[in-house]
Amino acid sequence: MSMMTLRGGKRRFETAAVVVIASVVLAAAAMLSGCPDASLLGLVADADEDPSETNPETYTVSYNANGASGGTLPLQSSHSYDDEVWVSEAGELRGPVLGFGITQRFLQWNTQADAGGSGYLPFEAFGMPDHDVTLYAIWTTDGGFISKIGPAGGLVFFEHAESNGDWRFLEAAPPETEWTGRPWSEFTTLVDGTEIGIGAGEPNTQAIVGAMGDGDYAAKLCDDLSHGGYSDWFLPSIDELNLMYHNVQWTFAPAFYWSSSEENEGLARAQKFNDGSRHPESKTNAYRVRAARAF
Repeated sequence: MSMMTLRGGKRRFETAAVVVIASVVLAAAAMLSGCPDASLLGLVADADEDPSETNPETYTVSYNANGASGGTLPLQSSHSYDDEVWVSEAGELRGPVLGFGITQRFLQWNTQADAGGSGYLPFEAFGMPDHDVTLYAIWTTDGGFISKIGPAGGLVFFEHAESNGDWRFLEAAPPETEWTGRPWSEFTTLVDGTEIGIGAGEPNTQAIVGAMGDGDYAAKLCDDLSHGGYSDWFLPSIDELNLMYHNVQWTFAPAFYWSSSEENEGLARAQKFNDGSRHPESKTNAYRVRAARAF
């Protein structure tokens, strides 16, 4: 991301050096002419001044929602000239509405509303200039639904051309809901009847939980999840997991993730998100788990 152009230490040093040399030359000329000028000699002292010491004012950094449909903006902050300013997160700010409860995705903060200025990601820093700064939220602008924000705050990774009965879209749970180091099952058992296709994740999950009951395993964790005001999460099938890999991979770790698609009594299907490969793996292996939901 580009950074605001600020007057740095090197430039101040070069400016000071030029002023000092000029002052010495002018002062020497004045002395030779018998007319020393105290103001000329005073330039040497002025060259050593730190601009931040001669500019005691503070300036504000504020945030503009720039068309957001809801949520809360980061708080305004005050800074002195040349302070290091850390850019805030977008938090729960929601972008412009596309439809079906889906909103545009946040991209960056920018010093211009049309994204034509200096852009910053959350937690990036810039040097405070000698004026107030407004950072505008920049959102995706295309009309497609894939990789946009779903009703529960996750990313949409699949859309049917038409509503498929009770649902049209699939949404991946946000990264902060993810589990690490969990088995597909805590013991060897055959669930039987799970499928691999799109739309199979929810019935697969119900079948697994019905067969295995309580426990700290992938399908049960997803079935129990409540996030973003929704509790209809499930462990995705292997084909649904593959759609996550292809459409919203950047929100996943480069590691194995469990699907709800069983292979046999001892194996279930998992997908590796660093290369997209899919393998039957031992059900007791400890892999990552990410839930999905349909709406």
